Amino acid sequence: MRSQEGLSKLLLMVYAASTSPELWPQFSTGLCAMANLGAMSVLHEALTPHRVYVGPTHVDLVHVQFTTGINIEAVQAYKETYARQDPWRPRFARTPEGRLAFAEEELCPLKELRKTEFYNDFCKPFEVRLWCSVPMRNTATELAWASFFARSWKGPLPPASSAQYLRLIMPHLCTAMRISRDLRILQAETRELALALDMLDHGVILLDKAGACVFVNREAKRILDQRDGLYVKSGRIEVNWPTEAARLHAAIQQAALTGVGEPGGSPAAFHISRINEQPLHVLVSPFVHWGTLDVPGRNRAAVLLLIAAPERRSVGTELVMQMLYGLTSAETSLLHLLLVGHNLYEAAELNQVTRETVRTQIKSIFNKTGTRGQSELIRLAATLPRINPSKPV
Repeated sequence: MRSQEGLSKLLLMVYAASTSPELWPQFSTGLCAMANLGAMSVLHEALTPHRVYVGPTHVDLVHVQFTTGINIEAVQAYKETYARQDPWRPRFARTPEGRLAFAEEELCPLKELRKTEFYNDFCKPFEVRLWCSVPMRNTATELAWASFFARSWKGPLPPASSAQYLRLIMPHLCTAMRISRDLRILQAETRELALALDMLDHGVILLDKAGACVFVNREAKRILDQRDGLYVKSGRIEVNWPTEAARLHAAIQQAALTGVGEPGGSPAAFHISRINEQPLHVLVSPFVHWGTLDVPGRNRAAVLLLIAAPERRSVGTELVMQMLYGLTSAETSLLHLLLVGHNLYEAAELNQVTRETVRTQIKSIFNKTGTRGQSELIRLAATLPRINPSKPV
């Protein structure tokens, strides 16, 4: 009789594995031993959106989440070839979530299975004898399931007590796999958001209520790494100049109070002096997260810092305008020089064209963009989104 202690340890492990995937093989090995199984696998299939699986031809992608007791070559062969020939799948795909479906009784009788290439080319050579499968998620767009296998084709199938044991375990396994899936989705969304923020040409820094850095995007890291004006020390934003440092830290403290729901300050803007470049433009704002869940032990963002380096402000703007307004290469080059501070005559010299040529080009730019002068053109450029698509540092 299986011990209550062993069952308790296995249940603890299945929930631990939901957040620590490296524990899944250990869990599955323990489950196979306690349930007298030869092998176990958990697979996931992405189905064509809005189309229910009704036969082997609808197999799109099979992903093996973990497996125990099955030859790795068999796993690869199934993914690449035999999933499309699997005679167990059509009936199994219509099985309700959480219900055990027995292979030789419900999915495909042994007499029929032995007539298939799937049996002769895959099951027999790799000693794969499916005993039962359980859908853990069965929707129009995805199918996730656990499969349990007998030890061999020559030996007996697992006893009825093994099925009872699986019925006890499966609700916990389904819950743990759902937690694992939701966590992976959340992690993917977090990575995508971080990548999106990295593409901005402004520095973005999030600080917690104590002023420690919670998030730094790529442009902010570039600025901080130069240690000219702003830098990081012990996880906090520091400033080279004492007077500017005092003003910035006071603004951060006030913004942090508002960010955590206490009376504090409104957004504040500063120039931070630099030795080698023009001053940085820094906006300090409360980062309010009303209605979100506080998680003990996690440093919540309470302050948002936006940092603009003047020498980087126009990066990519002229290319965006070229795409939006159909500017020629020559017009785009002229626009770039105007955006970084040159006048028309300086632009003519730098582009090695006549003054008459740049006057003709600027008139064409005005016509294409619907602006009536250089100041209006530059204001238009300032409203456009800018991204920095280079590789992350």
